Parts: sequence; structure tokens; C-alpha cells
Amino acid sequence: MPFKSLQQDILLPRHLTTWQWLFEDPTYSPIHRFPENQLGGYTDAATKESLNWRQVKEAATYLSTALVQKYGLQEGETVALLSQNTIWYPVAMHATLRVGGKVSGASPAYNIEEMTYALEKGDAKYIFTHPNSMDVASAAAKNAGIPKQNLFLLEGELDGYTTIKELIELGRNASRQAPVYHIPKGKTNFDVCGFLSFSSGTTGLPKAVMIAHQNVIAQCLQIMQITPSSLTKILAVLPSFHITGLVHALHLPVLINATVVMLPAFTMKSMLDTVVEYQLSELLLVPPILIRMVRDPIVDQYDLSFLRRFSSGAAPLSEEIIQLLKQKFPQTGFKQGYGMTESCSCITAHPPQLYDYKYAHAVGTIVASTTVKVVKEDGTEAGVGEPGEIWAKGPQIVMGYLNNEKATRETFDADGYLHTGDQGSIDSEGVITILDRIKELIKVKGIGVAPAELEDTLLGHPQVEDVAVLAIQDEYSGEVPKAYVVPKSGQEGSRELGRELIKYVKEKKVRYKAVKEVEFIDAIPKSASGKILRRVLRDKSRSGEHGVVTTGPLTRTRRGGQCFQSQPHHPFTCLQSQSSYTMRSASPTMDDDIRDILDSVAAPSIPARTLDLQALTRAWINERTAPDLLPYPADLIDLTTARIKAQIETIEHLTGTTDPQANFTLVILQTDLERCKFLVRSFLRARLAKVCFHPPPLPFHPLLTTQIQIDKYPHHYRELVRRAPGPDQRLLLSGLEQQYLQSHQALLGRHYRASFLAAFPASMRGLEERAGNVSMVDVPEELGAVFVRVLRDAGRVEVQGEAGVGVVELKRGDVWVLRWRDVRGGVERGDVELI
Repeated sequence: MPFKSLQQDILLPRHLTTWQWLFEDPTYSPIHRFPENQLGGYTDAATKESLNWRQVKEAATYLSTALVQKYGLQEGETVALLSQNTIWYPVAMHATLRVGGKVSGASPAYNIEEMTYALEKGDAKYIFTHPNSMDVASAAAKNAGIPKQNLFLLEGELDGYTTIKELIELGRNASRQAPVYHIPKGKTNFDVCGFLSFSSGTTGLPKAVMIAHQNVIAQCLQIMQITPSSLTKILAVLPSFHITGLVHALHLPVLINATVVMLPAFTMKSMLDTVVEYQLSELLLVPPILIRMVRDPIVDQYDLSFLRRFSSGAAPLSEEIIQLLKQKFPQTGFKQGYGMTESCSCITAHPPQLYDYKYAHAVGTIVASTTVKVVKEDGTEAGVGEPGEIWAKGPQIVMGYLNNEKATRETFDADGYLHTGDQGSIDSEGVITILDRIKELIKVKGIGVAPAELEDTLLGHPQVEDVAVLAIQDEYSGEVPKAYVVPKSGQEGSRELGRELIKYVKEKKVRYKAVKEVEFIDAIPKSASGKILRRVLRDKSRSGEHGVVTTGPLTRTRRGGQCFQSQPHHPFTCLQSQSSYTMRSASPTMDDDIRDILDSVAAPSIPARTLDLQALTRAWINERTAPDLLPYPADLIDLTTARIKAQIETIEHLTGTTDPQANFTLVILQTDLERCKFLVRSFLRARLAKVCFHPPPLPFHPLLTTQIQIDKYPHHYRELVRRAPGPDQRLLLSGLEQQYLQSHQALLGRHYRASFLAAFPASMRGLEERAGNVSMVDVPEELGAVFVRVLRDAGRVEVQGEAGVGVVELKRGDVWVLRWRDVRGGVERGDVELI
């Protein structure tokens, strides 16, 4: 029998868009219900920039006008948002919805291939992005046929791209504002798609879920009904593109007039700093962050006694973590919701009377205006306490999948029920518990990963005959993908091939889709119809059965053998038995780093990664000592920053583990990470000091000459910026250093103009290069003396001495005191180093 919600049905407006509902309707809009000084809004936790709801409405109105009048945005067209969390993300979203467009959110972790797919699938015409994502956005836009002028920046500035603030000013100065979109006659707000959200189903590439205006309105009203009125501040730590962020951080707070504190990028420190600064009493988090709340030692450094509630979603939370939360934060309650993108977030959620850890094993009760069926395998409906697949029907259930009728029919039946693919039961009090997943979606840190997508990728490898991907438990991520691989005929499964396959997927997929384990077996079990029997593989794994695999040059592990023995969630182990070969690699880079640090003493030669850091140390000392700016070592910095990113990822993965060897690894990695960060920071600070005070003498990407007429030192290269670099000249400044220099000069220019130049006659408002015969340009001292050590034989060189030009022979190991002008070339080539 169908189970109905115990909550009172919501009163659903059916002819309003989300824009009209939140910003114009007097019944719902906080702008009409609260005075200006009581309005909530979006606040950036890092920059403290904020917009209240009236300012959001104003900015979105002007932005939508610019998009329509200058760039031709039309009703029904898609605008893609590719960005980390920022207060300007919802402005772009609301602006698009105001004039009848669709908003397509994309993960900032997407690579070019995945972003191209999202743009093409959603037929996007415009992109708003962040400078951090511009490389992916611009390449994907080119692939998808989106012109460069349709790429806009939500934050920051980049040459050649229009910023959101410039668009807002353009709209502000328009003679009239673009009209607001209205639901057409004969339709309701369920018939108009407002959002596209990509859902990783179990049948291949992500599907574009069509979310109607009604779905978002209904879900917000359903959640508001069971949300305490005391909730006035909300932490937006989850990504805005995710359905949870879309509903609970971008829309619901407007309805309840709360303040949204947006965290641009997640670290435990930044999150905890923000929680304490704003005294946030409720935290909506995903299980991986909740795990760190009880296991990361940094949490103990904060007084969190003001916390009153944890809210969880996106993936199950283990009983162990629930108990640890209760013990560590005894003053808190707990709630969670259950749903998916196809249900526009929640089908069930804990009402206030169930905000207790004793209900944490369950997912709450059915939200308002929603009906649930529990359907057995034979198609009959289950009763109270009986397990079956959860089917749900309500105003929050979405329209279906874009241009995919087959998948829509398979997931949404003719009666309007969403078939969730999850097995659960409902008790006599209406509380639902999820028991297992019928569908095979892998939830990595709460984000769905489709096994079929990874299987398709691995089948593209020339040495893979067949493959099946399953979820395995992971202490940090909840679940991670494991691949069972049948090698091509004549190809043996080996540790080297396992590494190659892990790297193969890593290069082609976003980070959270990375395969963490590869096991080689003889055959993939399949049904008569050809479907993979994942249950068989899972059962064999639980019973300790493994397929026979030849390990090639590697010997099979036996107890007491050479390989590491398996430990739960060990970061890098060679897991082998006498009948199978399994490779686990949380991060190949971490493996290399550990060997770099631990094994280098006994190694016959210095590892490459150690040499990289030695080279960076030498570059830093050279930069500190040289009077002039040296060419930017792009490759070296890229290698080091890539190493830092990999180390951070690995440290996050290891944090919270109870394995002693992994903890020892964690300590070493954290130490090495600090060493790398210190070197990069020190090197860049040494360069930036020169960028401000001793500008470069070599050409780089041109700056506007009007920007370098004020500051004293940029006269040094004023003429040189007009030239193009020669073929043998290295890049002197990185792109970010050029941006910094532009900002620095612009800041000084405004300061000088405001403080004294504005008072001068127009003819005297610049600083001329010469006054009489005296140059006003301060240049680095080329004739100054420097100490150098010769790193390799460099032959005979001419040097300038007090008695004239002389010749010295530079031999490896020699130390000289020479003029900078004479040794600069040797430093740049690496023949000598400064000391």
C-alpha cells in the first residue's frame, strides 16, 4: 500500500517561476516581508563581500538585461555555470531564470572532455566561470562551438574576458530593463525547465536531469515546513552545482530569509574558522566531512560548544561515526535526508521531533505532499517493516532526462513514481530506513559515480578484454571504485599493468572517479542477457575467493613474503594472494613521495623529485641574491605545485585512519608538504618583491603603457613591453605575476592621482623618463658584485674589472666574486649558482 506523508500538504503556487516566487511575490519574497536592515543574503567567508536579497535582485536584473540586450540570450537557452562557490554564482543563476533561461551547473573538478560533454548535452550557449576554471571552460567552449565573447567571469579579471560586474554596469546603464519571463498560458511551473543537473546513473555517461521551477519551489516549501525558525545562518560548504547546494544554499535561505555564508574552497581549517567566526549552530555536511569532524585533530583546537545540530546527506553514515559524533559533540542533535537529483533533493528527512542520534540510522519520514511505495521484487507492494524498492511521487519529482526518453521511462513510471533503485523499509511510525542499493551507483564522498562510465573508459585500453567496476568501502570517501579486469589474450595481469590502468583512468576522468583498486580475474560473471552480475563478484570477494592471475615478473605474495600485507584502507600496498593479484593505489604520487623521502638515503642515485626541490631551492637562493629578476621556471613550478596538490589529496585521504603505518606515512607527508609549500612561497615572494621594485628588463606579454607611467620602477621596461619576445628568450613573468603587477601599478596609479597628481596641470601629471640629462628610471645594479659557485665547467668568460676587461676560466667547484652583468647568463643557463 502507498505510504503518505504525515506532514500537512504544502500550498504550492503553480504559475510562478523561482524568480517571481523569491523576489517579486509579496507572499513569499523576503524583500516584501522584511525591512531592509533585516534582510539576509549571501556572504563570502573569505573576502567578506556580501549581497542582501534586494542587492541580489538588483544585480540579477541588470545582468539579465545585459545578457538579453547585448548578447541575445533567449527564453529556453542554457547558461552553464562552472565555478567554485562564490556569491556571484547565484546572481548569474537568478539572472538567467529571470528572463526564462535554463541554468546548468558543472563541477569545477571537470576536465575538458567532461565539460565539453556537459556543454553539448545541455546545448549551452553561454558560460559563467571562475579564473581557476578558465582553462577548462575556454577549451570546452571551443569544442562545443561557444564563442569566446560568451564566456564571462564570475570573479577576478582576465585579459579578453568580460566580468559579471562589467555586465551588471552595462545593464544598469540600459535605457530599459529586460522584461521578466512568465509561465505561458495553459502551462504550470512544472512544465517549464529551469535547471539542468547531471546525474551519474548506472547506464553510462551522466544524464542531464531536467528540474522544473515547481520542483525547486516545492522542495523548499517541504523543507521549510520541518526547519526550525531559529535557523538564520547557513554554511554553504557543499558545491553550488550539486542538487543539495542548489536547493539548500541558493534557494531555501532566500525563502526563510537566512544569511548564507559561502565557503569558496573547502579545507577543515577554513571551514572551522568560518563556523566559529559566524557561530553557526547547524552544519549541513556530507559524510566524509563528518568523519573528519570526529577524527581530524584540528577540530580539537576549536571551541564548538555552540553547535546544536549536524545535518547529513548524499551518502550513508556508518554507525561507528554516528556514535563518535554523539560522544564528541553531546550537545548536538542529528538529522539527515534521503533523496537524489531526480527528486530535487529530499524524499524523506528528519522532522524536529526526530533530531536525535537514536534515529540516525534512519533517513527520517516522508516530506509533505509526497507518497512512497515500497515494492517487492515480484512487483507487489510491501507492508510495514517489509523490504522493497523505494518508489516516490510528489511535486519535487523532476521532469525527466533531457533528450533521453528511454532512460526517463525506465526511471519514472506512468503514474508519476520515481523508481529510486534503493531498497528500504518503513516502520509503524513512518520512519524509513535504507537497507541496500539495488542500483550500482558508487557514492564517492557523496557524489555519484557510474560503474558503466568507468567500464567504458577501461575498455578503451588496448590491454583490457573485459571489466566490471564495483564499489568498495573506504573509511574516508565512504565508497571508491574497484575494477575487476580481464586482460587481453596473451597479456598477464601484473602490478605494472594495474598501475597503468589506474593512471589511464586518472588522466581521463575527474579526480573523484579515479579507480582505487584493480584486480585481475579470468572472466566477468554475466547473466544470460549479458548483464554483469556484480553480486557474484561481491559475494566472492566477501568469501575470500579470487580468480587465478599470473603475476608475470612479480612473485605471488605468501605470508611473510616480500610485499606489504593488506591493511584496511592502507594507502599503498601490493595486495596479493596465491590465486589473485590486486593493486591498491590511493595515490601513485604519494607512493613516489614516500619512496623519495624514505628510500633516498640508500638509493644509488638521488630521486628525481628530490632533485626538483633542490633545483627550486637553488632558484630561490638565486632569486634572493640576484639584483635582477630571473626568468620564470615554469616547468619547475608546475612540477612542484602538482606535487603539493597530490600531497594534499593524499593527506586528506589518510586523515582519520587508525593504521599505524599509514599514520607514520601521514606525518612524513605533512612534513614534506610544509617543506614544498615553504619553498614555493619563499621563491614567489622573492620574485614579487622585485616585480614591485625592480621591474623586468626582458619582454613579456604587453601591459597597457598607460598603466606604467606612474610607478617609478616600471619605466625600466616601458619601451620593452612594446616588443615581442625573441625566439631564444624565456618567459620572464608568469601569467599570475603579470596580473599582480598590473594590479599593483593600478593601485599605485590611483593613489598617486588621488594624493597629488590630480592637482597638477594636465601636462605635468606624468613622470617623464628624463629631466634634463638625468634619467629618472631606477634600474637594477648590473655592475654590483655577487658571489657565485661554478656548478659545471663553463669555459673562459670575459669579465669587467677595475683595470679593464679580463678573462677567467670557470671550473666546477670554484667560487668567484664577479659582477652581476658578467654572470647573469651563467645563472640562467645553470652553469653557476649564487651563494
